[in-house]
Amino acid sequence: MNYFTELPFPKFENAYSELQRLLEHKILIWGKQNQICLNSVESEPENYLLGSGSLTLDWDNAVQQNNNGSLKISPIKIKNPLRESDFNTLCNQFVGSVFEDMYILITSKYRVGRVRLMQSHPKSCLSWHVDNTPRLHYPLKTQEGCLMVIDNVAHHLPVNTWWMTDTLKKHTALNASNQSRIHLVCSILPTNN
Repeated sequence: MNYFTELPFPKFENAYSELQRLLEHKILIWGKQNQICLNSVESEPENYLLGSGSLTLDWDNAVQQNNNGSLKISPIKIKNPLRESDFNTLCNQFVGSVFEDMYILITSKYRVGRVRLMQSHPKSCLSWHVDNTPRLHYPLKTQEGCLMVIDNVAHHLPVNTWWMTDTLKKHTALNASNQSRIHLVCSILPTNN
């Protein structure tokens, strides 16, 4: 099985420094889920945090159950969630930046949902989960110890490379390093609807 396919797209080597500039000037801040969405719904072009986190599950208000010393976390389903296809407008904060160029490239090749910057802190791991779309990844900042695992196959995605990942299978991402890891992650939607 080929869960990771490298794509021959152009490199955007100044994307990480542009992100740092936007953060330092407080044009952007990381949301609760350590995400920043490049696109939003048409009615909210300034809201780069709207697409952060899960569209269907509320992890902030999840129910925690302790059963004989074993902790289980159960998220609450969001009523009337937004859909990936609702995110069709580049946020104003990215107009004129390298991220607009990246967005134009991606949308010229695919029908997309949310396009997010995702940061994972040192010594952290996502839950084992399945997405409802494949994901395109572009690592802006990564290092040894940062891995994506799909169906028990681990792979390091090098900085400034494009990868189509089969996230329709169970997967996780982990950062076993001592530095933050940042990827641009894009939901790829089917072309027939």
